[in-house]
Amino acid sequence: MRVHSMHSEGPTSPARYPVSAFIEPATVVSHDDDTREHEQELVTTLQDAMADACAQKGLFQLCGVAPTEESAWSITTEITIDDYASENVAMMVIGGMLLPPMIGMAWSFPVFMGACEGHITWTLRAEGGRELARRRSAFDATHCTHALASAGFSRFLDDAYSALELEVGSPERYLATRALAAKSAVAVAGPRSVIAVFDLQDASGQLQPAVLDQLTEYLGAQLVELGGLRVVPRSEVKARLSAEKAESYGACYDEACQIQLGKALAAEKSLATKLLRIGSTCALSATLYDLKSETTELASTVEGECTEDALMKTVKALAGKFSKGK
Repeated sequence: MRVHSMHSEGPTSPARYPVSAFIEPATVVSHDDDTREHEQELVTTLQDAMADACAQKGLFQLCGVAPTEESAWSITTEITIDDYASENVAMMVIGGMLLPPMIGMAWSFPVFMGACEGHITWTLRAEGGRELARRRSAFDATHCTHALASAGFSRFLDDAYSALELEVGSPERYLATRALAAKSAVAVAGPRSVIAVFDLQDASGQLQPAVLDQLTEYLGAQLVELGGLRVVPRSEVKARLSAEKAESYGACYDEACQIQLGKALAAEKSLATKLLRIGSTCALSATLYDLKSETTELASTVEGECTEDALMKTVKALAGKFSKGK
């Protein structure tokens, strides 16, 4: 995995967010055979170049081309080539070409030797896929590489920084908030608390039972991996429900049922989760109950897109809210 980091800042550089940004592979939309033939090479090299540029800009602690546990935000890229006129030279590599519009860095970039027209769109996304910032830049140039390189990625990073300041505050405030949240999570969860995780309740009515079952399993696994917690096996929860002659495992959604069942399982806490949908946005909320005092100790919500793939990311982000700040 290639990771790009910055260890120094210029006197006028903005403060750096203490997290990793994941530079996702670009999506290329083109109906031209010449561009499709070398699409993967274009995507890979552009992804590396963007990670270099991101590191040079110094907005994040790390800029990587693969996701990590510390990847709080991701950058997606879509390139649309509307028209390409070849000059009968299919593809070549220009090394060491200095392109000032891309933050003055040296590129070694595959170049289409012909004129092209189109546009490139960058999007900054939060955990769960929610859009925070977007910039769309058109290009019309003699050589496609020059067009892509100078299409405005530096200005997009400026937009992204402004969006993050509105979303989470300054880097200093974001760091302080994370530290406070980590301390709160430790205080609430305690040293390796035993948690009974109940079925995800789909208030949106959009998911099949098999998908809900898998998301619940994934949530439990992430609580163990990210939070260092002990989770009651679902088989034990189902067996206890059967012994209590409950209608079904998924029927135990109300607080009273979950508290009673959690105590019977010798758990210290129980976690109830619910999926809501308003328009095209899905929100996954979770409530952690202390079974001894029968009170709510922590509640958190993560928003994202409503596709099954996006919901996986949302579940992981939600589990991270209950972690111990590892």
